[in-house]
Amino acid sequence: MPPEKPPQIPKRAMDSSFKEEEHPRASNGEFTKGNTEKPTEYRYNEKKRRYRDLSHEPMITKINPSGVNKFPEQVFKNLAKAKNHYEKHKTKLLEAGIHSYEEYLQSTKMTIESAVGGEIRGHANSQKQIIRYNTKINLFVKGNPDIGVFTSFVPDEEPGKHYSGVLEEDLKNGGSR
Repeated sequence: MPPEKPPQIPKRAMDSSFKEEEHPRASNGEFTKGNTEKPTEYRYNEKKRRYRDLSHEPMITKINPSGVNKFPEQVFKNLAKAKNHYEKHKTKLLEAGIHSYEEYLQSTKMTIESAVGGEIRGHANSQKQIIRYNTKINLFVKGNPDIGVFTSFVPDEEPGKHYSGVLEEDLKNGGSR
């Protein structure tokens, strides 16, 4: 049996584009999994047995329950679902004066980004979702600035009743104005 070689210290890379500080090593010199300085950028998926890079996921924006909240230019996260949502509520939207899909997107964005006051009522629920209700056109909108709008529709109830019910429930469950 040949004699065992002594353990060798890993050699440092000499490539000019390689930055040692960006590639952390364990005390034994081996590379570690993920960046130890930013542990929140990776989440371990037990099922797939690998780390998932979270750097592409949205940051958590501080929401303003009664102020202006900036939403993505593409106000709905999924435009195909938004189109289906528009078709589902089209009759009520026409009654509210919203005559096209483009007007629907525009009215939704204007309502959800508006500060509370005048014709806009609003609050935030305990799940960090912004809720806005446009009394002029009877449009109810709910969303999160990091994700986009979840729903936008004209309620079947008399104007303001749906929003009042949602507000009451949200405030009971930790929402804020």
